[in-house]
Amino acid sequence: VWVVVRTRPYNDGPGSVRLNRNHVRVTGGGTSAGYDFYADEAFNGDATQADVCDYIGSRTLPHALNGEHVCLMAYGQTGSGKTHTMFGSLEAGQTEQQGMAFRAVGTLAKLLRAGGGFAGLSVDFSFLEVYNDELYDLLDCGKKLSKQRSSEQHCVPTGLTRRTCVADEMETQVHGWLREGADTRTVG
Repeated sequence: VWVVVRTRPYNDGPGSVRLNRNHVRVTGGGTSAGYDFYADEAFNGDATQADVCDYIGSRTLPHALNGEHVCLMAYGQTGSGKTHTMFGSLEAGQTEQQGMAFRAVGTLAKLLRAGGGFAGLSVDFSFLEVYNDELYDLLDCGKKLSKQRSSEQHCVPTGLTRRTCVADEMETQVHGWLREGADTRTVG
């Protein structure tokens, strides 16, 4: 597991976040002394989509090529920038403003092509939302999913849509599915 922090542009008002490499210091207004957190990497509000996505993609996507499951997740309060980091612009052709999800698909396709193992390969894709402790299938109109416990540590969504794309059309197909799912998301 890698933990990466991305902050919005600084606000010097009461309560703020300060970064020093991988050290995150959060101070509150009033008498709170603040809290310290450490992550694998921390990006300030000046970081571009490319900065964040290149760092994360270079560390996670090679694992997908090794057959490992890869999950990219954004967590934070409403308005903290999760959607911006994960999707950026949903408009086709807005490459510079694309977020993690679109860039990861493009990078994965390039890695597959470079490895020569692209012919005949298929890639499965699902799009799940966790909202208020419930699971939703974003490729099936936001259908609420039941949870099945597979162990003490794992919960598996039941009935999650899985779409298979043809590898040489991966970017086009998955980008379309990302846009479809993003339109179905719950907005707080």
